[in-house]
Amino acid sequence: KYDVDDDTVFVYVDVEPKNGENLSKGYDYTITDGDVKDMYVGTEEETYDGVKFDYMTYVTVVKDSNDHNTADLVYIIHKPVVEMVKVTLALTNATVTVNGVEYTENGSISVKKGTELNWTAKAKEGYTLTTDPSGKVTANSDTTITATASADTLSVKVEGHAAANPTSITANQAADITVTAEKGYTITDVTCAQAAKIKSNGDGTWTVSVPAGTEDIAIKVDTEAVSYTLNFAASGVWDFEVKDAKGQTVNDGDEVIVGETYTFKAIEKTASDTHNGAREFRVDGAAVCDAKLTAEGKNAVVKSVKVTASEADFKLAQKLAVVDGKLYTEEACQNEQSAAPNQETTLYYIESAAVKAVLEGEYTVVADDDGVLTLDIGQKR
Repeated sequence: KYDVDDDTVFVYVDVEPKNGENLSKGYDYTITDGDVKDMYVGTEEETYDGVKFDYMTYVTVVKDSNDHNTADLVYIIHKPVVEMVKVTLALTNATVTVNGVEYTENGSISVKKGTELNWTAKAKEGYTLTTDPSGKVTANSDTTITATASADTLSVKVEGHAAANPTSITANQAADITVTAEKGYTITDVTCAQAAKIKSNGDGTWTVSVPAGTEDIAIKVDTEAVSYTLNFAASGVWDFEVKDAKGQTVNDGDEVIVGETYTFKAIEKTASDTHNGAREFRVDGAAVCDAKLTAEGKNAVVKSVKVTASEADFKLAQKLAVVDGKLYTEEACQNEQSAAPNQETTLYYIESAAVKAVLEGEYTVVADDDGVLTLDIGQKR
């Protein structure tokens, strides 16, 4: 039963390992059936209290009085009484602390079966946990503790008349950011504390190269506004007056700056009852605002007129409104009556005869391809 090769028997016994203190080389032992737990051919690695060991105690034996079939040499392989289980640590961009011990890499540990494991996870710098930050498990069998973290997203912010692409990058990854000026502006300089390299691309754009890091990206862009020449369209009816935001006069041929707002004013050269029918300012032929038309030197006079449901009667009444050509539904002249009413109605109009009209409005300069802005006055469409 115990012979393997007529000379050796391997016996697996349930005893705590004592490094051969109880079973020592050179002693004579008799092996009986009751002493034998299992038979192994070879050695086996064991773990006791988390420490691996691989050794055997061997003794010589003799036949007992019953002439049992024993061998010349018996290997006693020590087996710990404590049963161990395997705990796998699955870590991605994170560390985990299990019962006070921190682990930073994937791997496994062995613990006594039934051990309660209290663990906490922490993301590595530049990452955010996507799994539970802590937990508790009783290791009654092989188990796995998982801690996973994903890279943070860093914002890219631009100070100045420019935009960045992309507007966010992944933390702990190097990136190139392209900076482009807003229309009507030219970039003169770019600074960024997080940048490893900044360069002009020669086409008006700049590239900001940032190394892998965990800080939000702040880019400061210095620009100069593109300026345009302002031309006043020749007019035999109106005198133009333009002022900037500071109230300084802008003359014909002066420069205006993209993004700045200018006040336009046109004063009728000669007193008129019709005021040339002007209704709006135009820049390069496009209407830029609903201009306000008033009489110079005095407030406009508001009068009323009764208008029937007749379209012809309505058009006739409109001719009375020489200032702005409008009929209004109330004396404050805020709401225009644009078509003949359904019944006889009292409407109102502004009358200021034989005075110079004043047309006023403002315009914020936008980018223009030819660099010249022409200001004139046109009929309201």
